Amino acid sequence: MSDDSHFRPWFRPKTFGPGMTPATWQGWVAVLVFIALLIGTTLLADPATIKPRDTETFIHTKAALGLSAVRLSRLALFGLLAAEIAAFVLFCRRMGAPVRPLD
Repeated sequence: MSDDSHFRPWFRPKTFGPGMTPATWQGWVAVLVFIALLIGTTLLADPATIKPRDTETFIHTKAALGLSAVRLSRLALFGLLAAEIAAFVLFCRRMGAPVRPLD
């Protein structure tokens, strides 16, 4: 996609510090979808695993979404979240402007 002359990067390197920041509306939508995905993944966890502040609300939310039977262990939850974060970082690098080395 970086070969296309009409491609506008969704992300750009931050001015200060490491990482990328959204540069277009598509980048902001990608960030919002990523946050929703992380929240959704957390809802797959067993309430005893993550110890939410309001366990009753957590359980009702899972039931409303039809996720009552799904209960991920702490290790499975950590692995899934780590994979999602790594995939999003790679996505940002792919859809972002090239990172120039420091002079």
